[in-house]
Amino acid sequence: ASWVGALLLVSLFGAAQCFIAPFPQTVPPFSRLSRDAALPLRSSSPSTVMGLFDFLQKPKPIAAPIADQAAPILAETAVPRSYEEIHAQAISAVQSGLASGIRKMEVEFPPIAQVNKLSDGSASSQRLVRRANVDFAVKAAQQLAGQARSLFLVSADPEAVSLLSSQNLPGNVQLGPLSAAAAAANGDVIMVLTPATNKEWADAAAQAGRAPVVILNGVFSNGYPSFEMAYYLKPMTFNTQICGYLIRQFPSDWTVFSGADGRPLEINVKFVSAQGCVRPDLQTISNALTS
Repeated sequence: ASWVGALLLVSLFGAAQCFIAPFPQTVPPFSRLSRDAALPLRSSSPSTVMGLFDFLQKPKPIAAPIADQAAPILAETAVPRSYEEIHAQAISAVQSGLASGIRKMEVEFPPIAQVNKLSDGSASSQRLVRRANVDFAVKAAQQLAGQARSLFLVSADPEAVSLLSSQNLPGNVQLGPLSAAAAAANGDVIMVLTPATNKEWADAAAQAGRAPVVILNGVFSNGYPSFEMAYYLKPMTFNTQICGYLIRQFPSDWTVFSGADGRPLEINVKFVSAQGCVRPDLQTISNALTS
């Protein structure tokens, strides 16, 4: 009877382990993953994925580590290992777009690592996202102001404008609501922070006749095909694991990278029309990653 009891105890322990940890702790081969269905069109769409940016806390060995804090941040197209690298890539893409004469461009990436917090509706989460977007806007303004006579940093969000007004910005940066961009002229640059309605997008696009317009992490809608996507970062996930990344950093092409080792994959990026906007076909990319 004793050995039967021991066997039963071992069986129960094994069953408990399966119940406690039903999902693999590492990314399995892509052939074992099912489709990443119903992917959102926007990085700001509701998401229940936890730890979407776990790679920021646990960098994958895809490149030599940065030696120290004084080392330059590389801006070439690759899977970023930190928000410093995301920001560097995005700003580099905008600089290239301005140098190429693009009048309307857009930057889109998850503003915070915990993307699920974008959809919980709490005031604290909204403040966290707003703060992250403001921090990026300040960094972008500091690095892009030298390319403009005046840089208009505007937003329809009064709380974001208030936060911006307390930041250390170059002297040629003009802050204000979206309507303040009407004062821009040839030689200036307009950066619009998080437009959130179709009207705000349309108003931003209308200013391109005055000066180049750069959208920073717009919400709910986007400017395609009116706006060139200068920078785009979309982590593709399945069961809390990242199976790939879609990145576009102007002037480079849209590229899909492996979630396992960060190498570029030969996946053709196609586009679909959704709600009047042209977007990357995330479902097709997901199928390619998980087939």
